[in-house]
Amino acid sequence: MRDFLLFIGAFVFFLQTNNVQSKPLYCPEAKRLPQFTIDVIEERDFRLSDTWQILYDGTPISDIQLTNFAGQDLAHEKVRKDMMLRGREVFFGMLTGALGTAISSMGWVLYGQDQVSSTMSLSMALSGIVLSLAGTIFVSESIQVPLEPFIAPTPKHRFSRAEARQMVFEANQRLNHKICMAVQNNPE
Repeated sequence: MRDFLLFIGAFVFFLQTNNVQSKPLYCPEAKRLPQFTIDVIEERDFRLSDTWQILYDGTPISDIQLTNFAGQDLAHEKVRKDMMLRGREVFFGMLTGALGTAISSMGWVLYGQDQVSSTMSLSMALSGIVLSLAGTIFVSESIQVPLEPFIAPTPKHRFSRAEARQMVFEANQRLNHKICMAVQNNPE
């Protein structure tokens, strides 16, 4: 029993030491570079849903830029997902707006000719206006929301803060590794 407990203790210790991320050793040149960080932006030019932002030397960068620096293809696709659907959503929003305008026009024409009850023609005209406004708002949102990951500071992030923290770590590691490799290949 004692050997079994010793074996389990050694196994748990081994797993914990393997899960700890070792701090990379950087060359002296890479230590002088600015690093990616996550911080809260106090002064904003526009409304942000997420107050935390990714910064490089104090300058905000967008979600798409961070995914490129970190080399995260899956996160990059996650960020671009909304952008891929944008064209179809804008088309349907414009179609809805045009349909609403047509229904409204028909309602107003019928209201003016007194051929149909005024209650029905007036409700048709007003519902067409509402449908047209809904289509216009849908088009506006379809254009604006997919652009958020490309804006710095990003108004609403497409990944969690923990995922961003991991990508910041990977981006810093990748950038520092490239600098160290460049110094090794071109020493002066």
